[in-house]
Amino acid sequence: MPSKKTIFASLRRNADEVFPETQGSECVPCPLCLKPISENEATVEHIIPESVDGRLKTLTCKSCNSLTGSRIDSHLQRWHHAQRLHSGSPIPCKVTIGDSTVTAVYKRTEETGVSLEIIGRASNPEHVEKSTDLLTSGVKDEFTVVLELGYSLERVWLALLKSAYLAVFRQQGYEYAVHPAIAPISERILGRSSGGPSLETIVGKIRPSHTAPPWDDEIMIIQGRTVTQNDCFAVIVRTGRDFPSWHLVYLPLANNHVDALHEELEALNEGKRQFSFRIAFQTIPGEHDG
Repeated sequence: MPSKKTIFASLRRNADEVFPETQGSECVPCPLCLKPISENEATVEHIIPESVDGRLKTLTCKSCNSLTGSRIDSHLQRWHHAQRLHSGSPIPCKVTIGDSTVTAVYKRTEETGVSLEIIGRASNPEHVEKSTDLLTSGVKDEFTVVLELGYSLERVWLALLKSAYLAVFRQQGYEYAVHPAIAPISERILGRSSGGPSLETIVGKIRPSHTAPPWDDEIMIIQGRTVTQNDCFAVIVRTGRDFPSWHLVYLPLANNHVDALHEELEALNEGKRQFSFRIAFQTIPGEHDG
């Protein structure tokens, strides 16, 4: 994966092409809020949150990274953990034994019941030692397990919208991010606006993992056209690796036909129209670095 310095240099070159008047600047616009940021001010942003096994990266400002991480990405993480728990897959949790709290992996199966494995590298070493002593000595046979599974489905959709938007930005650059038709998307991701089509219209239904697509990319961007001649991107986002889910997010191209696309998607959501998507000649793989 490219380093922060490499990503910043690539963004700076792209900014020079889109904004010739800024050539020689030591800053680049944050792809979400468009605020100028220097290399030192920029933070590494996982396009798909690292907590759900995302690896691809870009750069955003510290404020946007922190805001979206706590406001929406955390809900995608909890949603993912809830799906894993339902399937019997292991998920992280917090275990409190006496006055010590450690990070552990929780797993439940019909054969063995519940098992907990303390993760030493993710816990305070002193707490790990005290907890282990209490359990092995039999002094403490009761403990509390906390599973963070509460989530808002709307914020899960917003997190997926952010991942898809950053993936398209990574491929299309600032020319996409600064187009007036695209601005409402980043405004919505940052919680500054709630306008536009319903999120359940933009974010497609989850594809069951047992019918996995025939590729292993965490992002696949497909440029195509609807039957009513509305151009758009269909962005397939994979969350998780050992227990993956696939999500389909529709995003407009940087043109002036966004309203027509949104009207078509809303009609689809209301059951008024059958949606058909024609794939163009070129597929843009999300793993490409450029």
